[in-house]
Amino acid sequence: MADATVPRDVVVADCTVPGKWIDGSGTPIRAAPRLHRRQLNRSEIRRRLRSAPKLGRDTLIDVIFDESWSVRGGNDVVGLRHELILIALEHLSGNFQRRGKWSARISTFDMPSVFELPITSLTRRGLKVAEGVLLRGSPGGCSILGPSLRRAEESATRLTDHDRLLVVVSDFELFDQPSPQSSLQRMIDSSATQVLAISLNNVPPDVLVDSRVQTARVVAGDSLSDLANYVIDAAHACAEQVN
Repeated sequence: MADATVPRDVVVADCTVPGKWIDGSGTPIRAAPRLHRRQLNRSEIRRRLRSAPKLGRDTLIDVIFDESWSVRGGNDVVGLRHELILIALEHLSGNFQRRGKWSARISTFDMPSVFELPITSLTRRGLKVAEGVLLRGSPGGCSILGPSLRRAEESATRLTDHDRLLVVVSDFELFDQPSPQSSLQRMIDSSATQVLAISLNNVPPDVLVDSRVQTARVVAGDSLSDLANYVIDAAHACAEQVN
């Protein structure tokens, strides 16, 4: 009988590890996004919102989030911005119209991102999909706005039968090159029917305030319904331009 205490040689087959996994050139492996539970009383917040506008035709709300580490917030309007946008979408979808329906697209400054929702009709099923995106934990991101605006504009060229409300949620501490002004000008020149800039904590950039862009400032101490109401106000402005 062989001595069990004597180690034996173990033969392991050679394997090839592709270089793309160790040189950073391959697609990164990402952990499954962590979902947060809803923290807000959506019925109470919606009671504080003005009614959704009547649409003249189908309309897309195109939301772009800044997820950079400078955008910080706790259990307040800034920290709960994703859920508040979700409540605004739910509020808009509650006003069913024969002449026009709402759809939504969610993206961030970064690509790819856990906060990515392709154009989705805001039906009951579509809202559940949007909820699954907007309740994800944020991994952080960059402070460069320009590429996300270009992606939104390029895909919007196919939406010839839609109006579009562009909403950018950011602190506008941008690092676009050669300067942030070029990306801010891109917002002003957007093909969207209406543009809303929600500035988190900071005063909105002067160049936006003096333009066609509707601006709003949100700080931690504001009422939770304020951010959602800014979106509903912009939705009315969007609908009024074509009605």
